[in-house]
Amino acid sequence: MWVETINKVSSNYVFQDPASEELISSLEGNLNVQLPCELKKLLCETDGVIEKHDFAQWSVIWSSKVIIEENLQIGNNQILKENDLPFENLLFFADAGNGDLFGYLIIDKSVQKDAIYVWNHEDDSRNRVASSLKEFIEGWLGGSISI
Repeated sequence: MWVETINKVSSNYVFQDPASEELISSLEGNLNVQLPCELKKLLCETDGVIEKHDFAQWSVIWSSKVIIEENLQIGNNQILKENDLPFENLLFFADAGNGDLFGYLIIDKSVQKDAIYVWNHEDDSRNRVASSLKEFIEGWLGGSISI
């Protein structure tokens, strides 16, 4: 479903091998959060999505390992802790390429709603950009969501 959805936007995307159940469990355990079904299904279909052009490539949806690394790094960053709102209530899975990050809102160690938020690294704002991962992917990759 996800590969097909993304390929409808463009054929410039490279799909990684699916994440294993063990890797998904490791992600949830390391971040102490239950993943939303839609993100788990995407990672089980492709563990990350890369946009590739002739001379450049970048990650559109992070791999499970990058999700773990980035969320732990942000959560443990002392400068961010001192200057920004807490990050324990956000699960990031993608970036905008400019320092801003996309993620889900966490409540009681799980994602309660499918809405996607963007964290603006310049002003520490957190704004809703899509009602679901599908809407986010179609809008972000298709250009109707911009920040």
